[in-house]
Amino acid sequence: MGSVPAIDDGAAFKMTISWPENIRELVIKALVSESSNKKGRMGFSRPEAVLALNYLATVNPSLVHEEEIRELVIEYLGSHALGYRNFAAMALHAIGDPLGILNLTYNCLGTHPITKQNQPRSSGWGDGYLIRRAHCMTDECIDLLLRDMRNPPNYLHADVLSTLPPERIINRVLPLLDQPLQIAAQAAYVLAMQGRDEGRAVLEQIAEAMNLRYIELAIIGLSHIPNQHAVELIRGFTDPKHPVFGKSDHEFGVDWLSKKELLTKSRQRFLMVDSDTGAPFVEVMRRLYLLPPAREWKVGAGVTIPASLVAPQLFEAGTYCVTWAPDFIAEFSTDSDRRELRRPPGFQ
Repeated sequence: MGSVPAIDDGAAFKMTISWPENIRELVIKALVSESSNKKGRMGFSRPEAVLALNYLATVNPSLVHEEEIRELVIEYLGSHALGYRNFAAMALHAIGDPLGILNLTYNCLGTHPITKQNQPRSSGWGDGYLIRRAHCMTDECIDLLLRDMRNPPNYLHADVLSTLPPERIINRVLPLLDQPLQIAAQAAYVLAMQGRDEGRAVLEQIAEAMNLRYIELAIIGLSHIPNQHAVELIRGFTDPKHPVFGKSDHEFGVDWLSKKELLTKSRQRFLMVDSDTGAPFVEVMRRLYLLPPAREWKVGAGVTIPASLVAPQLFEAGTYCVTWAPDFIAEFSTDSDRRELRRPPGFQ
């Protein structure tokens, strides 16, 4: 029986993950099980293969060093199913194989360079895996995303690129501010997330025009370079009666859930940047996420929004709660904030 200790972050709870002695044979069998169907199909006919790739990517990547397994994993990089491609790339990246980060980048592009398929722009799955590993991106990966930014509405490329060290991205995006809005908006966002205000005028223009295609970029970006005008613009979007919540853009597909997200993100950031409020991060988290839902009311099309800024709230969409906390935590929290939020209730 093989085993490996789980990652220990200093918590009292520790866990060891174990696997059978014949795990190598089981992995090979699972990978081969889908070998005849994996390339031309969008989904999975046999779960064994995707589970094996997930296992290699997240639990036991050392097996990928074996040439037979590595070759099988590489075959899945050309699959039409995004899940296969992502887990295969993650498994290769976990052993330091340069094919890993390159193919994670391929999975984010509008057209996949290997399969030539048009990849969904709205799921964000590809960018979601890449953003956690953005610090490993090569210059080739960065340039691929910058070229792909010219094909709207790939906002998540801006998220990935904004996590890069300033010396690797600022000079690359500054020239893009003079490009059409679909490109300039993303460049301005990346700069703002780096604390640079060269794109401030672009973000303000988007917010003032209530441009639904790029308004989220404007609100989030301006919250990282706040001045009096930026704070007032963000304040406006915390009011559910703001005209933006009555606008529609059928081509872009801005729906009621997107507008609730915009309202939430505006309130998060307003509480952080408004000098009169001055709420610390942990207080904002408690107010918006950690307390029971407060009184609610509806505005058209079943949109449920908070009754007031001071009321704690979990937005409800169907049978699940939508809070949009992870990005907010990553943007504004400190190490001490995260330690505080991790404490069990009543812990002293």
